[in-house]
Amino acid sequence: MFKFFLTTLLLSTSVVFAQAPTPARPDNLPEDKLIAIANVNIQNIKLLNQEGNTFTIGFDITNTQGVQSGVRYGVELVQKTKDGQFVADRMIYDEAITLPEQSSFSRTVVYRAPLVLAGEYALLISASNMQGFPLGIAFVADVTLTGATRGVSLMADTCTVLSSSGIRASVTAGLQVKPEEQITFSCSVYNADGTTVAITPRVITRIRNAYGAEVETNTRYDAVNIAPGITENFTIAVPSQKKPGMYMTSVLLDGAGTSNTISSPYIVRGPSGSIVNTDLDNTAYRKGDTARVGVVWSSLIFNTSATVTLKDRTGRLCTESQTRKLDREIDTPKAFFEFNITRDCAEPNVEAALTDFQGVVIDEVTFNFESGEQAQKRNNILISTVLGVLVLSVGGAIWYYKKKKHKK
Repeated sequence: MFKFFLTTLLLSTSVVFAQAPTPARPDNLPEDKLIAIANVNIQNIKLLNQEGNTFTIGFDITNTQGVQSGVRYGVELVQKTKDGQFVADRMIYDEAITLPEQSSFSRTVVYRAPLVLAGEYALLISASNMQGFPLGIAFVADVTLTGATRGVSLMADTCTVLSSSGIRASVTAGLQVKPEEQITFSCSVYNADGTTVAITPRVITRIRNAYGAEVETNTRYDAVNIAPGITENFTIAVPSQKKPGMYMTSVLLDGAGTSNTISSPYIVRGPSGSIVNTDLDNTAYRKGDTARVGVVWSSLIFNTSATVTLKDRTGRLCTESQTRKLDREIDTPKAFFEFNITRDCAEPNVEAALTDFQGVVIDEVTFNFESGEQAQKRNNILISTVLGVLVLSVGGAIWYYKKKKHKK
């Protein structure tokens, strides 16, 4: 049985997410002092229905600290074997929301596991922002998949990654490589189809983890034939990045449907840094207000600077930008900026840039803080547009039918 997790990120002085650069502890920080990076929980999880490999899941995501923007959620299917636990498949949903402080939202999602998968698994719900900063993970249920007689699958417990320097690791552990190194992905593929299947690999690379921005690789692969009822070893070279930082590579196979997705993290060594999250104390400000912006950063460079700019939803400055130096040996991983607002500022955007000691930008991101009212308005407009298109389509069909009938 998997444990239920409520993730509250309360960290001493390091931002903890998979294989992230970790700042040293400041000498002047008391041992018992904790810095609240974020406080987002996944609660009230229910497996509402299962029909074969299709699951309906309900859950709430709550936020008790600051305004969090760009919050996304997904389902992970974890395989339990004698050798450990492996993520056999993952589905990230497109919606991104803003969570005001002391707020909660409920969602019901449908997840369809690849039909070819069979055996004992666990379902998890995870949440992250659009920069790949993990906000929470929770157990849903232990489930049994019966599988189907058609399709191909990647066998998660057999998958490994290999660097060109000869270091091999499981896909869960991942690799640390130099910018010039190549990564090879290997896995056993099972064809449950009754005929030979031509499979074409598809590789997706994202910054930091499965929630991060996709990196364009322009890599194409040739189809490979897999005989029916056969398990074959499958190896491809995956595109590795040259820019230092954290990445996640996901591999899936197209052919006789789409296989499950196997992901593996890796780090490209070298001077790097990133801004992974920001939060606000409000979603709107009046002229004369004070805005407090929290910036979560991580860096392998000792002397960096962060520049933060606050704009309203139309792109106009709400106040002057601020720049301050950050030292990974002294400063905590969450820096705070206070702004005196010089004009009304509705639904602010936070633009944050991290530069090295020479002024070279090593990361630059924008966080959009949308009010709940604006999000609801946008959803209503979307629904109205869809309904309008349907009405026009039906009306056009009726008009065409009447016109055709009249001609007869």
